[in-house]
Amino acid sequence: MAPSLIPCKTGERVKTDRRDALSLVSLDRVRVLTSVWVLDADHEVMRDLVRARAAPWYASVTFGGSDLKTVYIGSLRGNRIPYFQSPVAGLAMVHWGE
Repeated sequence: MAPSLIPCKTGERVKTDRRDALSLVSLDRVRVLTSVWVLDADHEVMRDLVRARAAPWYASVTFGGSDLKTVYIGSLRGNRIPYFQSPVAGLAMVHWGE
């Protein structure tokens, strides 16, 4: 849970572990909390790739391999095809089913 997403009353600025724990339990019971997903190593690689300077030159992303967990990045320039393993299988290309 991200601290900025925890609803709190005005004036409750004193931080204590006990008060925080009780507050989180009561907010969880009424389903007010928003879950936060922390990136794992594979997703950080993809995020860094997208944020890199060369990102505008990447033209396509496709999944391959027998389990569709290998991600290939197509580029408009360069002579290599970067790839990495995804923890989640991608979708097969539409024309593969024909």
